[in-house]
Amino acid sequence: KRIKIENNNIIGSLSLKGGLIDDISFKNHKQNLENKKNVEFLNPAETKDGFYAETGWSSINNKIKVPNKDSVWTTVGNNILTENQPVTLEWNNGNGIIFKKVIELDNKFLFKITQQVQNNTSKSIDLYPYAQLTRNKIPDDIQNFYISHEGFIGVFDEELKEDDYDDIEEKKIIRDANEGWLGITDKFWVMALVPAQGENFKSTFLYNNAFKANYILNNPTTINPSSEGSNDIRLFVAAK
Repeated sequence: KRIKIENNNIIGSLSLKGGLIDDISFKNHKQNLENKKNVEFLNPAETKDGFYAETGWSSINNKIKVPNKDSVWTTVGNNILTENQPVTLEWNNGNGIIFKKVIELDNKFLFKITQQVQNNTSKSIDLYPYAQLTRNKIPDDIQNFYISHEGFIGVFDEELKEDDYDDIEEKKIIRDANEGWLGITDKFWVMALVPAQGENFKSTFLYNNAFKANYILNNPTTINPSSEGSNDIRLFVAAK
């Protein structure tokens, strides 16, 4: 099952399996003058050109059962995501902990994902928020033009870093920062993650059956018994 996404600039959907944002086209940019089809940027994991964003929580030593890419979320209330209507997804781990994602969209290209955890158990829990972009393969139309970088990109504590796909295939690159953003860019389009401001994070660019750009916060969110914790992630899916 999918949830429709649309505003003045983008159209697509998100998958309730995994809570993935994995289907986005640009309404005002066409593939060519003849066919007038929208430029397709994000595609589901099972397609050849799979390119998608996921968000979640990590638990040290898997002590807490957390949702993963195969978890099926349910919607609470509204089931179409537009600039005026956020959607709320919910997943219950069956052990007294309820996970929610509140996904908002502005009138351009920015998603805000608020991850919430309701701890209904009698113990405190520590969880680490993360987000990841996955791309199945190098785009067919990559140009490798020296003044226009295509591949991994990020700003870490005000320092711009650009890494090519073949560099990441050879070795993963890890960076720590207190502020910044990271993503994957094409000549005309970019998808980027922005961690919550002021949070120390570890970013990793790697290849493992697919290209991945991710970050995880270095400090946990501690959620006391009968309490709620949350974390914000911003996701740009944009024409440059």
